[in-house]
Amino acid sequence: MGIRVDSNILLSIQNQLVMRIIFVLFIFLCQLTYANGQDVLYKNQLVEDIQYAKKYMKKYHPSFNRYSNDTEKDSVLSQLVTALPDTISFQKARIAIMTYIAQIGCGHTSVLNKTNSKKIVQPLILPFEVYHIDQRIYVRKYYHTDNALNIGDEILSINGKEMVQILNEMSEIIMHDGFNKTHISYKIEKYFNYYFAMLNSQSKSFTIMIQRNGQTPTPRSILAMSDSLTTKSSQRYNAGTTSVIFDAGGMSLHHVHDLSSTALLTIKSFSAGSQRKIRKQVFKYLKDQKIQNLIVDLRGNGGGNMFKGYKLISYFTDNLITGLNFGRKPGFILFDPAIDFKGGTRLTMLSFMLNPLQYPSKHGWMHLFPFIKKRNKFDGKVYVLTDGGTFSMASVVAAKLKERCHATIVGEETGGGAAGSAGMANAMITLPNTKIPISFNVYWTPSFIGKSDEGRGVIPQIEIQATIDDILYKKDVVLEKVKFIIQSN
Repeated sequence: MGIRVDSNILLSIQNQLVMRIIFVLFIFLCQLTYANGQDVLYKNQLVEDIQYAKKYMKKYHPSFNRYSNDTEKDSVLSQLVTALPDTISFQKARIAIMTYIAQIGCGHTSVLNKTNSKKIVQPLILPFEVYHIDQRIYVRKYYHTDNALNIGDEILSINGKEMVQILNEMSEIIMHDGFNKTHISYKIEKYFNYYFAMLNSQSKSFTIMIQRNGQTPTPRSILAMSDSLTTKSSQRYNAGTTSVIFDAGGMSLHHVHDLSSTALLTIKSFSAGSQRKIRKQVFKYLKDQKIQNLIVDLRGNGGGNMFKGYKLISYFTDNLITGLNFGRKPGFILFDPAIDFKGGTRLTMLSFMLNPLQYPSKHGWMHLFPFIKKRNKFDGKVYVLTDGGTFSMASVVAAKLKERCHATIVGEETGGGAAGSAGMANAMITLPNTKIPISFNVYWTPSFIGKSDEGRGVIPQIEIQATIDDILYKKDVVLEKVKFIIQSN
């Protein structure tokens, strides 16, 4: 006697089998997409991405082995891999890549977010900005309306993590020139809440241990905020003892009230608009007014257009001609399909090849652009104010003014390298598994100051770092020091 099975039951079994097969295929496809820039990937895929980055960075990055060799970078990679589980999140992978790339010692190199993100979710971040002074963190601005935090409160820990550990973790992923530390400190101060969000789990609230006015440490519970609400605080100091004479293109000339025959030239950037007209106005004014002391404030100047920087230098140098030199490694980077260039960078690089002033050097194939000494050259005493935010072209200007134009540098070591930087023609590679883009500049621009490259910024003849009390009371100790020197002379 045969067994008859209802057709509806058979259909139900078939549907369940189909659903199970679809579910298994879905899981399998999810695993395949681990390596396609999704939220999770395997450790070996991370290693493949870093090896891919190493291959192309070593081939084209002008500073890949300038401050660390392959063995040192491979040792860091080995330590990173050993500490990671077999499957890791995208965020952990990005942090590992940033830690490896930071070993190059190039502040112009960046590890960006993955290119296939349809929508980048705005993270919840700490609702305050900070001052970073002598490896300690103080509240600079608090966004909530309660009184949980006051300006000047020292942050001792966040969610039980001590500040020394927080700062160490941040320092490991920040790109910087050579062995410089001041630029790391500057970047931590500027982006503290973003770095914390990147390195730690998302949280809707935080427990902050603070110390206020030397009193007993006290815990505070505060709510997180969306990073879309932040408005970056202005610079540490105000120019209350000066009045503006000229202001345009990121440059401004100030009269210093309590000093005769002294002017303050503040240069916020070498990329903010045209500076040709204001440069002429400034140096004609200095000559007509017989200004004897010029204070050049480069603090927080992140650099910009190199040609603008060298045009400024040509107003200070005794040499008839000052040369802007830059070069890249020999190779066919312009035609390499793994390299992406934004905008008209390829055309710019091709135009460099038409420059008749070219020569081979240890820095690669160099291009020379001469700048002739200006008619209204400044012949007085020059003081240059610097800090960890003095970067890229601003560091080159500081180095040139110190070593070639006898300027006195006052403040902190510059964030940019004294010997030069990889600061021109931005290229990009995209890692195959995580889809993370890494951008870097292909030309090395030496400052040619007659000193060997020790991986440091421009070291001031007079080093000064403000205390938290100086900053809270808006006391610009660096400018005050220069004014004291001028008055004494």
